[in-house]
Amino acid sequence: MQENLSSIAEFTPSSTSCQEHPSPSEIRPNRHQIVAFVSQKGGVGKTTTATHAREWFSTFGSACLVDADAQRSSSRWIASMSAAKKISIPMTVIGDAHTLLKELPKLREQFDYTIVDAPGSLEDVSRAILSRCDVVVVPYLSGHLDIDSNKKTLEMIEIAQDIRGGMPKAAIFINRAEEGTILLNETKQAVDRDLSNTRIVRLKTIVHKRQCIIDVPGQRTNIFDTAAEIESRRRLQPSPKKKQGKTKLPAEVLARNEYDALFKEIARIMNA
Repeated sequence: MQENLSSIAEFTPSSTSCQEHPSPSEIRPNRHQIVAFVSQKGGVGKTTTATHAREWFSTFGSACLVDADAQRSSSRWIASMSAAKKISIPMTVIGDAHTLLKELPKLREQFDYTIVDAPGSLEDVSRAILSRCDVVVVPYLSGHLDIDSNKKTLEMIEIAQDIRGGMPKAAIFINRAEEGTILLNETKQAVDRDLSNTRIVRLKTIVHKRQCIIDVPGQRTNIFDTAAEIESRRRLQPSPKKKQGKTKLPAEVLARNEYDALFKEIARIMNA
């Protein structure tokens, strides 16, 4: 099944300027690459991360999101942001393996960055994505049950790498973590053991569980824009009397900073 592909057919980089958000990076990712967020387990944050990745990469060039998940959450989110901002955000829905195999190379040529939100199941679709993407990123939740559930995903990635001579480049990151818990440390150690004999790396950035990240789809926005609005309001407000110790940053700014660090790490993998 394929929807909305025609809506981006006439898009060119010159017709839509790069968006701005308040997290500039000194790293410029190499262009014409496909970055896929994949996991056989649902509810791990693929959609949230992929949608924010498209926003981040759009600061460096044209960026399109491919929604390959049957739930269509990321495409609905993008559509709501497009309506709220009154701009056209490149997005397409491709739900079958054959069409993905055919269209992903075309999208790689058409856009500087193609971001894929993969399904939580449908192995044939995931295999098609792995056969075409340049970088695959797997979100992990803290906990041994979540680690075990992702082993099949890692096996699929390793098979794809064997077939494609080491491609796609692969990484995992820990998502929705509870800060400072024993479980988080145990998860990092367990993941590192599982990846020790693979070509898959664990990214250092950890994205923590925050209500503001959960809220942004319903607000028809993203964490980059929300953080920018908060920082803008803070600059306009009179400066309060300084208290001893560090100033606590708003949760939205902390979340923005974590996503920015995460995507910088992904960009370094793209450039390697």
